[in-house]
Amino acid sequence: AVTHGGTVVIRPEKQWDLQETYENMHAQRVSVVVFPPVFLRELAAYVEQIGNPPPVRVYCFGGDAMPQASFELAQRVLKPAFFINGYGPTETVVTPLTWKALPGSSFDSVYAPIGEVLGQRQAWILDDQLNLVLPGMI
Repeated sequence: AVTHGGTVVIRPEKQWDLQETYENMHAQRVSVVVFPPVFLRELAAYVEQIGNPPPVRVYCFGGDAMPQASFELAQRVLKPAFFINGYGPTETVVTPLTWKALPGSSFDSVYAPIGEVLGQRQAWILDDQLNLVLPGMI
């Protein structure tokens, strides 16, 4: 962010509640944020009640699955340029897969897609015995 003219906003030691987060996003003119899906859903519900979505262009979410209903609420209320689902092992802070959702994007599954492989990485789907699962297999 800093190398491209942006500003990094770091909250103080005290955890911000929903209202403080909303107010700081407006005051600091935040354009890109990263939240867990449950917080993004709560923010969208809050904005739905009071109006005036923050000026965020990109909402990134990860760390847990994003339910379809939560995604639809966030998309309808927050109206960013796009959402990014960063999927990967949370404990290593690695994002090998991403799904970028433009306005009007939708999906039929219960949760948001995990996306496509980033860069020169590879991805495999394994069963509970760590055997490769072939395409089309459940």
